[in-house]
Amino acid sequence: MSEHFTFRDDCEIRLQDIMDHHHEEALTRVASLLSETTEDENGCWVTSTINRPKIRFRGRQVAAARFSFCFMTQFGRFVKILNLDLNHYRNLQDSHFSLGGVSGGTGEADRADPLETHVYLETGESDVTAREMLNISEQTCFLHAFCKTDLKTTLRIQRL
Repeated sequence: MSEHFTFRDDCEIRLQDIMDHHHEEALTRVASLLSETTEDENGCWVTSTINRPKIRFRGRQVAAARFSFCFMTQFGRFVKILNLDLNHYRNLQDSHFSLGGVSGGTGEADRADPLETHVYLETGESDVTAREMLNISEQTCFLHAFCKTDLKTTLRIQRL
């Protein structure tokens, strides 16, 4: 007889808990965050913060926010070490995931599209230097490197 089970990682369980038990609180938090932004000419919602903010909900960050934080940290370090001209920088990361199988009710495997990172710079440096800023930041971001690495999942189930 075949036994089926669904594995849900901590992030998936947490997001489901938010949707089931804290949905209104989450909507209020989003509205509060958006009220502190202005829309720029690119349609991005921009905050007036100087440093990268760590946005938490119920004491934790959403894992996807860590990719943006890691990338921008590496970007800032590179610019500072070389004393490059960079007046302002920000990024937008699009991450698209789907719940598959039992969780999503689709009967299909879940899917994650490649992470899209869009960086906006205000700099007096040349286009070549600006491109180098981006390339080095991407190459030194640990999470981006992790996402590019082909991984083989090994799962061992042992009955207790």
